[in-house]
Amino acid sequence: MKKKQISAKNHRLRDLARRLKKRFGPEVKSHQSTLVIAYLFSLIAVGASVLTPWALKLTIDNFLDPATRHETHWFGLNLAPQTWIILIAMGYFLLYAIDAMFRAANKVLVARVRENLNLTIRDKVLSHIQSLPSTIRMKYRSGELVLRMVGDVYIFTRLLTKTIPMLFEHSATALFTLSIMFLVEPRLGLLGVFLFAGLFFLVKRYGKLLRKTTRQKRRHEGSVAGLAQEIIRNLPFIQALGREQHTRAQFRRINAESLAAGVQTVQTAANMQRTLKIAKGLAMTTMLGGGALLVLNQQLTVGELTMFMAYLNKLTKPADKINDLTDSAMRGLAGGEQIDRLMSENVIQSGGKTPLDLPKIHGLIELKNVWFAYPHSRDRSGFVLKGLNMTLRPNRLTLLMGASGSGKSTVLSLLLRMFTPTAGEIRLDGIPVSRVSSKTLRENVSVTLQQAYLFSGTLRDALLADDSIIPEEQIWDALALVDMADFVRKLPRGLDTELVEEGLNMSGGQQKRLSLARAFLLNRPVLLLDEPLANVDEQSAAVIINALKRIRIGRTCLVISHNPVLVDIADDVIALENGRVAPAFADEAVAS
Repeated sequence: MKKKQISAKNHRLRDLARRLKKRFGPEVKSHQSTLVIAYLFSLIAVGASVLTPWALKLTIDNFLDPATRHETHWFGLNLAPQTWIILIAMGYFLLYAIDAMFRAANKVLVARVRENLNLTIRDKVLSHIQSLPSTIRMKYRSGELVLRMVGDVYIFTRLLTKTIPMLFEHSATALFTLSIMFLVEPRLGLLGVFLFAGLFFLVKRYGKLLRKTTRQKRRHEGSVAGLAQEIIRNLPFIQALGREQHTRAQFRRINAESLAAGVQTVQTAANMQRTLKIAKGLAMTTMLGGGALLVLNQQLTVGELTMFMAYLNKLTKPADKINDLTDSAMRGLAGGEQIDRLMSENVIQSGGKTPLDLPKIHGLIELKNVWFAYPHSRDRSGFVLKGLNMTLRPNRLTLLMGASGSGKSTVLSLLLRMFTPTAGEIRLDGIPVSRVSSKTLRENVSVTLQQAYLFSGTLRDALLADDSIIPEEQIWDALALVDMADFVRKLPRGLDTELVEEGLNMSGGQQKRLSLARAFLLNRPVLLLDEPLANVDEQSAAVIINALKRIRIGRTCLVISHNPVLVDIADDVIALENGRVAPAFADEAVAS
């Protein structure tokens, strides 16, 4: 039974390694030549390091030990012992210098690869997150997504560019060292193999516990990050309701679980380190005693014993580092597994197998018998939309009304293709939206959501939602449309005024107006507005209403709102009721 469990675990690790190689292999392969050079530098450094104990052997046996001291003629040269000692010392220094230089060069190369991989893999993960449906937030907290994209990518690239190269270096050190020990004295070489194998067995035994505790710790870290993100984002709400103590208690409880998992991980690692140090002491004692007996029997020289002790010290270092390597490797694999799980989430379908790129659209939108149920809803039979039919036309402003839960926001999500209809069809200029490429859809639709979001940076950057170059006079025209031009001109830095996170140095009404100005600057044929008058004062509401009267020209406008004041400026009014168009508005929903 135990063997089957071990076999299943090894199979899972191999399967995970294959998936990660397939998913991120192209990114790693793009740095293949740099990595090859880095590994070559590592081999040169290891070779120089392994040769340094020979300087001790040559000096002791040829010039310091009376029992083996003799006249030395190397390379056909008859030099004084003092000269040979100086030359050996210079060679010793040269080997150390080679070791240091090539190790430093190796670190620079792998660090460069690591930073590039961090950039490219994070970009790949972000691109994937942006292509996921909105329901992903039902499965992952925002803090968890941040941890996957930043923290897990870092520890995964660290596995590729630090842990694996260190494993290669220590393996090469062990192989070179044992080979030289066998060549000089096979019996001590064999002893070195047994000692190294014993240390490796201890590490493997503790490694299982370390992997388990590491996975638990990472899970708890994800929960802490998710809750912390949620608390920070909702800080005003927490303060307004006086939930500070309750929130702190909840945060302390989750942190306590994370702390316990962290302590358990450290305890396991400490036990492993203690056992390895004791085993290392036993190995050094055995080598010293056995080597000394061989010296007494004149089967080994003092210089060779000194060299063997130095080699054993080098041999135990890889075993010492296996503790850290195991921890880093398990962290890296756990991080890679979390990233792979996220990257395996199904993205929003983007135009089918042959997506259409439309050069220009007019903005005729038709919903034909659209049914929709949220994929992660507990009651999958509960449809939010039930056979919805409605038409949105260019140069007309359609007001979509209805009680909470009637399906208004769902219509908006479907038009933005955050979800796909469970049944029925949405057409854009007579073409099914499912066949239209995401590029065409995103470039022809602008939207302002109920919560106006402004990225931190300058006011100018917040207004320019894409990379297009817009003349400054157009920016001022857009600000004038929402009655913000005079306000911005009076700011000390004007358009270069810095906005803090989420534009919190602007009032709610100003944020809404700036969001509307941004939509106007995009100048796209379809404009979708979700509750543009929500949480704004009367003055801002009046400004927004006047802007809506003008902004509809040349556009297909859909406004979702509870506010009946918008009925007076709307060309068409549609009310939803329980996922369908209310009977009194059925004709208007599809009217020309």
